Amino acid sequence: MNKNLLNPITSKNLKIHNIRHGFFTKNGGISSKNNYSLNCSYNSNV
Repeated sequence: MNKNLLNPITSKNLKIHNIRHGFFTKNGGISSKNNYSLNCSYNSNV
């Protein structure tokens, strides 16, 4: 698993033109402090 690749879970019920959405899990996360698991970014330094 590539830890730099974001794999959001999407819902067809929330599919709206020009609006992106996604849900992320803690799978594959690297958390050493309480709030690190809340970060979700291509630019994260985690």
